[in-house]
Amino acid sequence: MYSTRKFYLMALLALGLFAVQYHVMSNWLVQGAVRSDVPLSVVRLSIDRLQTSPELTAALSQEQLRKIVEEVSQQVVQTLPDCIPVEAAAARTVSGGGDKALPKLYIITPTYRRPEQQPEMTRLAQTLLHVKNIKWLVIEDADKPTPEITALLKRTGIDFEHLVAPMPAKYKNKKGSKPRGVSNRNRGIEWIRENASDGVMYFADDDNTYDIRIFEQMRHTKKVSMWPVGLLTKVGLSTPVVKNGQFHGFYDGWMANRKFPVDMAEFAVSVKFLLQV
Repeated sequence: MYSTRKFYLMALLALGLFAVQYHVMSNWLVQGAVRSDVPLSVVRLSIDRLQTSPELTAALSQEQLRKIVEEVSQQVVQTLPDCIPVEAAAARTVSGGGDKALPKLYIITPTYRRPEQQPEMTRLAQTLLHVKNIKWLVIEDADKPTPEITALLKRTGIDFEHLVAPMPAKYKNKKGSKPRGVSNRNRGIEWIRENASDGVMYFADDDNTYDIRIFEQMRHTKKVSMWPVGLLTKVGLSTPVVKNGQFHGFYDGWMANRKFPVDMAEFAVSVKFLLQV
């Protein structure tokens, strides 16, 4: 029984090693994604069983066991540095590219370097992976793109542009409130004016959470579309006020002297309409 089980576990490990080597030599990576017909679960299972098997841990020294596990793990990591999971690869077929018959969405995301930047950008990317036919314009408040954010964007498979638009020095050194995100959004609008002729533009901040239905609602915008945004200020809501199908004004916790007291996530604009103004 001992010999049979040991043989089984060693065969499983050998299969995992063979899978890794075949992965490298046969180019399983197709257009940055992992082909679903060769699951990596075999490799993971081999490593797990090798680490947890009492028979093998008794037969092998700790040093031998450590070297084998490290070798398998490193080969897996080295072959998958810039790839996305199979599930994300499948989702990518309906994002970025997707259905060309649908109006294109230009998603402008201003961002800046901070501890939460990568987690929040990852969350937003996971949402956008489910949206068809988009162009993601990520604009950093920085002098040069953050390499980690560029790598993240490449891994998603979403069609993107990674740009920079630092806040002017005169505002950075100013005391009190600063125009955060303004230069980023202006750079995004500038890019659209130079490169797009149709579709819909939308500002999506990286610290917001989005229901993917909103992207389909905005897709056929003729001029400007608007909707409520929650969890803002003490009143908890920013929204246009509509009565009997007619626009009557705005409801917002911070009206100030703004002509349009709305949140940046509260509206989308037709590219054709943008180019007319």
